[in-house]
Amino acid sequence: MLLVTCPRPLPPDAAVRLVWGKGIAAAGNPQVRTTVEQRYGYRVRKAFSAEFSCERERANAACLPVRPMVLRFSAPVARKSAEQVELRQPPAGRR
Repeated sequence: MLLVTCPRPLPPDAAVRLVWGKGIAAAGNPQVRTTVEQRYGYRVRKAFSAEFSCERERANAACLPVRPMVLRFSAPVARKSAEQVELRQPPAGRR
C-alpha cells in the first residue's frame, strides 16, 4: 500500500491527475523500478456542508416544536462527532 499526499490544499470537486513516472524505485528494494509512466485520475471530494431544516407555519417563523427537526450532512460523519451537535437559539435580533 502506498499513501500519497499533496503539499497544498486542493479545491473541492476538482479533477486531479497523479503521474507516476518511469524509473521510480521501491524504498525497500531499489532494484525494483517502474518501467513505464503511469497516470491516475481522481476527483477531490465535494466541500463538506451541513443543512438544517424543520417545519414552520410561515417562512420566517420558529420551528414547530412537535414536528421533526432534520440535520443532513453532505458526507458521512462519525457517530461520536454527530452526538456533539447542539441546537442553539440565535442571538436576539438574528434568525
